[in-house]
Amino acid sequence: MESRSLMSEQVRSTGARARDWLVAAQDLTASAATINPRYVFQILVGLWICEQGLLEEQSYPCTGSYTHKVCQYIPENMDEALDFLYADPALVLFSLGILRFFDVSCDQIEQFAEKISGMLREHKDQDDEEASELFLVRFLLRRLRLHPPLPSYRLRPPVRQN
Repeated sequence: MESRSLMSEQVRSTGARARDWLVAAQDLTASAATINPRYVFQILVGLWICEQGLLEEQSYPCTGSYTHKVCQYIPENMDEALDFLYADPALVLFSLGILRFFDVSCDQIEQFAEKISGMLREHKDQDDEEASELFLVRFLLRRLRLHPPLPSYRLRPPVRQN
């Protein structure tokens, strides 16, 4: 029984240190003249994982306060925003879920998610490998209530090329 308690304490301690590091990284990005918005999303998801998964906090103090800063790093121009958002759609969609959890709205991200959803609804996968590659994005869109139920298919590990 003591080993479970020790393990739990170690996980919480690690989660707290990781969260503190992410908060420090957040402060560095806030003072930077220009920043890749991808880092902002990575910090947001990292804070969520620390507070939700490792610390099991109910109030999510760092994630909650950071969500209100995220949208300021997205380019105002929708074409510029889309260029960035297409670079890592899964990260963007996961971040959108976090923003929605905290009732934070960001028009560019919402428009991006709707656009991706529409594209994937019209898209026919060429084979199982392509379906596997698109599974995560479809799954996240489904969780965001932007995609119909997912069809059943087998996920295949990516083929390694030597």
